[in-house]
Amino acid sequence: MNSTLKIIFNIFRLKGEPSDLPASPMAMGIALMLVCVIQLLQRSLNPVDQNMPVIALFLPAVFSILWCWFVLRLFSKNARFIQTATALLGVGCILDLLATPFIVALLPELGNKKIVPISMLPLVVLGIYGIYVNARILRAAIDRPMFQSVMLIISGEMIGGLLALSLVAAPSAPM
Repeated sequence: MNSTLKIIFNIFRLKGEPSDLPASPMAMGIALMLVCVIQLLQRSLNPVDQNMPVIALFLPAVFSILWCWFVLRLFSKNARFIQTATALLGVGCILDLLATPFIVALLPELGNKKIVPISMLPLVVLGIYGIYVNARILRAAIDRPMFQSVMLIISGEMIGGLLALSLVAAPSAPM
């Protein structure tokens, strides 16, 4: 397990590939549980999200796995699913842990509905880096150009965000 964590950190630092990971469903399950625990931690630190359904915490991770499965199946690379999903979830854990202090620091500003754009800069940089790392993981799995991988990651994030928003958003008042 220790070597798996080192490999995930190497992937995050752009020094490793998903193919370095063991094809272990247990490692993927542990990474999925870690993502969910981190989401619960972020929710507990955010008083604004307390009324959000618990299912909303697990949607990003579950959709990420489903999107990974769909893309790999689309490009006939089914055998790489476990390693790719483990890498995506592991890197997601690192990104979520790095984003948590910035999210907590922004919470007072969110309550006042006054977000200073410069205070969002670390999260924007972290988000762009996350897209790049995830695209590298996907590129290694599907053997396609980086541009296609970036577009697939961005489209997956957009579809996942819209799905989560549509499932957890408050219903609008009837007209």
